[in-house]
Amino acid sequence: MRSLRSAPVPLLILTGFLAVLALVLTACDKQEPTDGLGDGSAPETSEATTAPPADTGDTSRIDVDSLTSGRWYAAAQGDPFLEFTQQGAVSGTDGCNAIASTWRAEGDTISIKPFTTTQKACAGVDPWLGNVSKVKVDGDTMTVFDIKGNEIGELKKVEK
Repeated sequence: MRSLRSAPVPLLILTGFLAVLALVLTACDKQEPTDGLGDGSAPETSEATTAPPADTGDTSRIDVDSLTSGRWYAAAQGDPFLEFTQQGAVSGTDGCNAIASTWRAEGDTISIKPFTTTQKACAGVDPWLGNVSKVKVDGDTMTVFDIKGNEIGELKKVEK
């Protein structure tokens, strides 16, 4: 039986190249589909999101029914969105990488717990939504803030 030590150098190089190629290809997958209009609008279907019940904080100044009755989209490459459940879960995508966490109301602000996500690089996608830490809702507009309190973008509500 031959060992790798006795394998010719070109074979070792080819094996290494194929291993790297396999890793790169598995990091790329399909993005969230759009409605086909090319305008970044939301798809008409909704994926089910489940999470264990969570303490959603003081929701007295948050319209939880409005918050959880739709998806919040940005008209950008990759269709970034957030979707909230009444049980305190939040999920979505920054247009390239998945977002999954929990939310808690703090007065008129919604805090989103830090989360881990894949770190795929997707051509033409600005992954700004992956930096979400807090959001504020005003009607059908959700303003997104990073951990330092800087406004980083806006999402618009699309009813389910």
